[in-house]
Amino acid sequence: MKRIFSILFALVLVLTMSLVLAVPVAATDVSGTIASSTTWSVAGSPYIVTADVTVNAGVTLTIDPGVTVKFNKGTSGPSLIINGNLVAEGTSGSNIVFTSSAGSPAANDWWRIQFNTGSTGSVKYCDIAYGTIPIYLNDVDGSAGNPAVTVENCNIHDGGSTGISLIRSDYNTVKDNTVTLVGIGQAIWLDTCSNNLIEGNTCTSATGGGTGIRLVGNFGDYSGNIVRANTCTGLSIGMSLESGATNNIIENNNCHDNVGNAFGIETGYGKTSSGNIIRGNTFSSAPGLLVMYVRNWQFPGEPWGTFSDIQITDNTITGQYGIRLLPDCNIDATQFTVNNNNLLGTTYGVKNNGAGTLNAENNWWGTAVESEIQALIVEQPGTIDYTPWLTGSVTQSVTTATGTGTASFSSDGGALGSEAAVAEGTLPTTGKPNLVFPHGFFSFTITGLTLSQIVTVTITLPSAVPVGTQYWKYGPTTAVPAGEWYQIVMGSDDGDNVITITLQDGGVGDDDLTADGTIVDQGGTGNPGAVGWETYPVSKVRVLLPWIALFAAIIAGASLLVLRRRRAQS
Repeated sequence: MKRIFSILFALVLVLTMSLVLAVPVAATDVSGTIASSTTWSVAGSPYIVTADVTVNAGVTLTIDPGVTVKFNKGTSGPSLIINGNLVAEGTSGSNIVFTSSAGSPAANDWWRIQFNTGSTGSVKYCDIAYGTIPIYLNDVDGSAGNPAVTVENCNIHDGGSTGISLIRSDYNTVKDNTVTLVGIGQAIWLDTCSNNLIEGNTCTSATGGGTGIRLVGNFGDYSGNIVRANTCTGLSIGMSLESGATNNIIENNNCHDNVGNAFGIETGYGKTSSGNIIRGNTFSSAPGLLVMYVRNWQFPGEPWGTFSDIQITDNTITGQYGIRLLPDCNIDATQFTVNNNNLLGTTYGVKNNGAGTLNAENNWWGTAVESEIQALIVEQPGTIDYTPWLTGSVTQSVTTATGTGTASFSSDGGALGSEAAVAEGTLPTTGKPNLVFPHGFFSFTITGLTLSQIVTVTITLPSAVPVGTQYWKYGPTTAVPAGEWYQIVMGSDDGDNVITITLQDGGVGDDDLTADGTIVDQGGTGNPGAVGWETYPVSKVRVLLPWIALFAAIIAGASLLVLRRRRAQS
């Protein structure tokens, strides 16, 4: 009887909990001023912002993972206004959602999350949709090593004019976000901002308009920004560095497949652009478009701007028209250094419509034949110093995903670009060979090839790999378009740290399986290292030793207990 009662009680408890969980949670309306530190939890979600919510100075609003915040539709609002501190940190598996409350949401339904002077914040793993300017920083300053606001791992989409906007704001971080424009604004906009880190973001457009990342100086000069390892694609213009820019670094970005230019550097309004470094980028544009342009503006009653010490180095420039200093812009070409690039313009690599001689020495033009190089430079009226020139693609380098050091790549055809380290754990395990990959994997592209061209890639690894090492990759094949593991035969297997592989545009090693003048590859070197004490990391062995000792003690104790019982029985 007791057992039956227990079973019935358990069933009633389960049914009661099911009914409780089935009851819909009422939404929480919010508006007005938050005067003391507050947490928006999942229990109160969704939170409906019916009018502006303002977080006072000295006050923290914390929004928990999994919370949804909905903004009522308004003509110019509502907004979440931060004068204090906002902690909106979701997780990779439980995002925070900021969206419209409308039944049929649309761009511009709500205004923005606005950080004002003196505020701080952390916005991570958030999905943000339908705001006009979803993230807006106005006069928000941190300090070196201590950003005031960090926006990281967010997906911003279906919004209005700008995804992330920084105005007169210094020392902030915008990292690893995806921003998709709908209109013709900017995915990421910095106006008169200094010392910010803009890194690892993907900027694109649902309509083919707008600019990916744009830096301007409408309120004065700006300096010290680092724009690194971003991807801008499907836009009107990939990136632009405009008036008042000093000592900014634009590096390791990839701008491709935009309907307009990949990159532009501009000045004007009497301002000086100086000391800026554009390096290690991969820029490409469609036929008929400039890949990279230089422009100077003058408006009635205002002086020209000026350029000084602009360094363009280690980039891969691919397209019909490479780099052009535009005409009628009062550009002093002597203030530009264009060295150690892959300049793969098919009509021209460099065109100097400025004044003076442009230093374009030590570049790879896709050919080592001087007459062919001369056909790729245009001097109108400025001249171009192209000697000496490189006889092969610029060597590119990347730090390995396993931390073993730096690997470098070169190709005997086309131009290498978009090099990146790839962690083994990010690749599928089905079909993966039973090998040790000490340096992880790498991805890269080779552009500027003739259709179906075969190239040899030389890879210099941080340390030697044993004879018998194999090069494996995961990617689409004609047999398995969805992707599979397969081996590419190495041409150099002599036990040192230099290997070679042979790839073909549209063939072996090319992930896009199309003969289109570009090879997309991803692979790494593996060897059959024994799994045991000799190859197992010493640090991990040390960590495991106490557990091994404990396990041994338990086994010994259990064995002793069994032995004693047997003796007692006998």
